[in-house]
Amino acid sequence: MKINFRYDAEKDTWCLKTKGPSSNNSAKPTKTYLQLTKKHGPHPSDAQIASFIKQEIETNYDIDSVLQSWDSHWKTIEHAYHHAAERVFRTSINRDLTGYATVNTRCPYNLKEGWFFIALSQANPSPIIMHELWHFYTWEQFGATEHDRIGARNYNTIKESLTVLLNIECANLFPHDQKDLGYPQHLELRKRITEWWHTKPDIQYIWERASRFTEASTEV
Repeated sequence: MKINFRYDAEKDTWCLKTKGPSSNNSAKPTKTYLQLTKKHGPHPSDAQIASFIKQEIETNYDIDSVLQSWDSHWKTIEHAYHHAAERVFRTSINRDLTGYATVNTRCPYNLKEGWFFIALSQANPSPIIMHELWHFYTWEQFGATEHDRIGARNYNTIKESLTVLLNIECANLFPHDQKDLGYPQHLELRKRITEWWHTKPDIQYIWERASRFTEASTEV
């Protein structure tokens, strides 16, 4: 599979408008959204958002250079990353995906349409790419059956927590002193996944244990 790095102004406006204020995993607005609302008030229009984004890019970024740099960074590790991910999940991604640049610092993705966002503030996009692709691999292995079986909330908890395995299986692919941190509400499950993986590095085993953990937590 290949990642095509692109910039689309309409998608960037959508990303900041819909995912700037909050997301499924964080109720806090992003830094970029706070800058936007400081300038245009608490309810900026689409035109104001687009204008804000245009100014941010013209002031701070050379889009073509950024996209070329991202492509170069990713090519240095993509083979090793996919080898590790396919070994962990025992599946592959057999389609090309698109990585869209955004001024936002929150990076949503779309499984069906095959895209995800990358923050322009990231000189090296590899940590974001590895994190987002981990979600695509999770879906390839478990999504078709497990999303409906355990429910969207529990599925989200597990797929976000599973990225802790990047710190084990892809530790050498991160830029110096970086790792996947996850969200505060998932710290306990991430800790347990790490322990389970060291005991039995089998993704099906991990998923079953994590499912029982989230179901018990939901009942409480």
